[in-house]
Amino acid sequence: MTHISLHRRGTASDKLFIHGFLGSGQDWRETIAGITSNDTCYTLDLPSHGNAPELSSLVTSFDDVLIQIGTELQKQVSTPLHGIGYSLGGRILLGLAHRYPELFNRLTLISTFPGFQDENARHARWESDQRWSELLRTLDNDTFLSRWYEQETFHSARWAEQTRARIFSFRASLSLPRLASLFEATSAARMPSYWPLLTSLSTSTTVVVGERDLKYVRIGEELTTRNPNIQLVVLPECGHAIPLEAPDTLAKILSN
Repeated sequence: MTHISLHRRGTASDKLFIHGFLGSGQDWRETIAGITSNDTCYTLDLPSHGNAPELSSLVTSFDDVLIQIGTELQKQVSTPLHGIGYSLGGRILLGLAHRYPELFNRLTLISTFPGFQDENARHARWESDQRWSELLRTLDNDTFLSRWYEQETFHSARWAEQTRARIFSFRASLSLPRLASLFEATSAARMPSYWPLLTSLSTSTTVVVGERDLKYVRIGEELTTRNPNIQLVVLPECGHAIPLEAPDTLAKILSN
């Protein structure tokens, strides 16, 4: 099961926010507060995150997770939606848009990986993610979080102190071992490649990346080359964790 919260009842289009790994709906609090359009805003807690129950032992694949979330969305929210996903949440959003295209009329993909096009890279990622999964099961929160955010993509050494404090505070109560199964099921190594979907996608789509997150800048540039209908927005002085690094700027983008 997932947990879906309604943040504001409005009269304009509905927005659905899906957080990244280790996050929850509260990661979007400042962004939602800054949105000037009168929208209905939903946040979704992924399984084993926030207020959502732990991932069922019967849910073992990326597609299983999509079906679980898609079924809940069909029950609980009005459609079509403007889907907004960050990192893992963006990958989940891509999968939902592929499986349930009727749910969405617009996508905003933030620091989102579309999937592997090379099988050797996919295999290397799976080996890496298995090591991270073991650390989830064995390390205390502070140690794991420090190691996780030391990854190059985050550029955490450049975070403002208040950004670091907010991120670690939001994640202080996480039960890391209960995240391991979801981490494995939703590994980028176990998801399909959504490059073909994005190449042919006619749904209005915006890709948002941080200028310091060079891998994702390159991905965004390649996506716009393959599909000119995709809009690329590069945020200055940001790394990977855009919703927590630049919530006000993100709110302005989503308000337009």
